[in-house]
Amino acid sequence: MEIKSLLKRIWDKYPNWCIILIAMLVAGLSYWTIPYNKMDIGVIIYSWTISAFITASTLVYFSPKKIVKQALLTTAGFEIAIIVRAIFDMTFVDPTSHNLIPFELIINGFLAFIPALAGAFITCMIFRVRVNTQKK
Repeated sequence: MEIKSLLKRIWDKYPNWCIILIAMLVAGLSYWTIPYNKMDIGVIIYSWTISAFITASTLVYFSPKKIVKQALLTTAGFEIAIIVRAIFDMTFVDPTSHNLIPFELIINGFLAFIPALAGAFITCMIFRVRVNTQKK
């Protein structure tokens, strides 16, 4: 029970940082596991968008009134995952591997924000319908 209360205190004190950390880890699972020279745009698009959709859908459960904020925090976590990958690759693998990192951040940011916003919105609407049907 001690760990559960500790996690609850951390979540209550720093909810935004917790959301960013969770989103970064989810994005990392889909982005860090593929070698950079073997990345296919189709795999990245599908795994990235599905991960963003599911992450925002799940996290909006904790604060359903802040849809855009949840989508932005999810996108921030995904962007941090890209930056961490770029730093690792440029330090340990190949210093020229991320020459176009600003474009990579912009493109992947859109690929994360749009599905995250859609996932948060859909989940919020499901909660509202469910609450309205329970009131009747």
